Amino acid sequence: MFRTSLAIEPLCSVCSKYEYEERLLEQILSNELAMKNTLNKITETHKQVEDSLKAITSSGLTVGRWLRDREVPGSNPA
Repeated sequence: MFRTSLAIEPLCSVCSKYEYEERLLEQILSNELAMKNTLNKITETHKQVEDSLKAITSSGLTVGRWLRDREVPGSNPA
């Protein structure tokens, strides 16, 4: 009925803490870089949309009319 349990402690408990923090920091930096790239893509797309809308309105068309003019014949808009 007696149990003996042995736990092996890391040789360097401070090292494991630093390793954990280093991995965590690497993940945070990786996520930050991915978010910056995503933000840049969103900003780029937003600028393209704004430029397109300016071009449409400067030509005297409304957005709805511009879209109707570009419909593919035979397609069923939803």
